[in-house]
Amino acid sequence: MRTFCWLFLVGVLAHCREPRPAAKPPGDRINGLSLVAPIRQVDSSILGPVRAVGANWVALMPYAFGEMGQPTLHHANSRQWWGERPDGVAAMIQMAHRQGLKVMVKPQIWLRGGEYTGKLTMKSGADWQSWEESYREFILGYARLADSAKAELLCIGTELDGSVAGRPQFWKALIGEIRSVYNGKLTYAANWDTHQVFPHWTLLDYVGVDAYFPLTNDASPSVEDLESAWQPHVKALRNFSNKLSRPILFTEFGYRSVSNCAHKPWVSDTDDPADAQAQRNAYEALFRACWAQPWMVGGFVWKWYEKPIREGRWHRHATDYTPQQKPAEKVLKAWYGGTPETSGSPL
Repeated sequence: MRTFCWLFLVGVLAHCREPRPAAKPPGDRINGLSLVAPIRQVDSSILGPVRAVGANWVALMPYAFGEMGQPTLHHANSRQWWGERPDGVAAMIQMAHRQGLKVMVKPQIWLRGGEYTGKLTMKSGADWQSWEESYREFILGYARLADSAKAELLCIGTELDGSVAGRPQFWKALIGEIRSVYNGKLTYAANWDTHQVFPHWTLLDYVGVDAYFPLTNDASPSVEDLESAWQPHVKALRNFSNKLSRPILFTEFGYRSVSNCAHKPWVSDTDDPADAQAQRNAYEALFRACWAQPWMVGGFVWKWYEKPIREGRWHRHATDYTPQQKPAEKVLKAWYGGTPETSGSPL
């Protein structure tokens, strides 16, 4: 009996020593939308639908533009869309705050030709240093802007795998510089398959994951099949969060409204047929599998437009990522509004 009690006590103490992120009550959940930057100046009326769907956060995404192998980034110029420039971002933060919304500022890079930023390379160490100085200017400018406008969260980078892996000391120093000018919380948006190798999570507040996890080869799976497919990812995320004592934030999540949308959710240029029900099922399964988990702080839907969408030469609303005007929007509103059909159960 004494042996049993001793083993039981040791087990309890070991469990207590295991770092665990604090559970987030539903009211503190980040129910976010990634706002596509307005082309021209707008007023706060564009945020009415954001609030109507139950969102309490928005992500604003100013862009810098570059090319593979070229060390200079271009940004904050008059040719950019209004919502991608400092004046537009500052105005949007103010509008969001007046509407009772919190803000993540998420500066991003667009590489010419739409190349994946994770594959960014430079020709030499000197070019890498020049690129880092250009990126440093870009991110610190928005860090100062975010601080002056009292934006609640800043994302220091998005899917920059090559830079992070090859130049980790730059990122460590950059985080220190950002902390010196910005007083809010920090995250980094890692791709779903590289978040475990980002070396500096303990210097940030949230583990940011762009949650495009592959789930199934089935073109039109059920919610139950998708929820089951989530379980290995849920377990891995839970263990990683516990290891670091940091909550997980889905810095991006979403699915195109096409058949096979849960196979490779990050692929945006397939010719799969429109399938709004497949998108709806994928949303429902993600919320059931993840939203009630104690390690989950919330996330940002990819993506949300400023006004109703029309089919056209440059846009295919029927197969886009946005849930707007589709069955997935009702799922989003139910979960963000706290009235889902089922909340699932944490593992």
